[in-house]
Amino acid sequence: MDRETPCGQTDETKTVSRLQKLPVGQGETRVSYILEIAARAMYQAVKPARNSDYRRFVKRFPCVGCGRTWWIDPAHTGSHGLSQKASDFLCLPLCRICHEEFDKNPREFARVHNLDIEGLIEMFNGWYADRERKKAA
Repeated sequence: MDRETPCGQTDETKTVSRLQKLPVGQGETRVSYILEIAARAMYQAVKPARNSDYRRFVKRFPCVGCGRTWWIDPAHTGSHGLSQKASDFLCLPLCRICHEEFDKNPREFARVHNLDIEGLIEMFNGWYADRERKKAA
């Protein structure tokens, strides 16, 4: 999504106008400028959302892998960076045994246990949103 600048231009509009201002003879400069912009967007750090209340909420449910109700951990399912966890809103309740198994190979774990990870995350997020709405009312 393009952000709008105070002048009313979007980032994309500004980028296109900068590219058009480069002299035609400097084709290599245009290419390097495009690559620089793409690299900036690709490697831009995104801080994952942290919410201890949501993690506590998820821990109340049984393990989605085996159904155990003890030793439940909120397992982060999203993409992980170096020394970084995914957003807390991408957690599923897993017992410690299933959590270790999930961390070794998430796709295989989902296939073996016949889980729709995205659907489960959406379901838990919906339940949490309903709970928060009721608390606010």
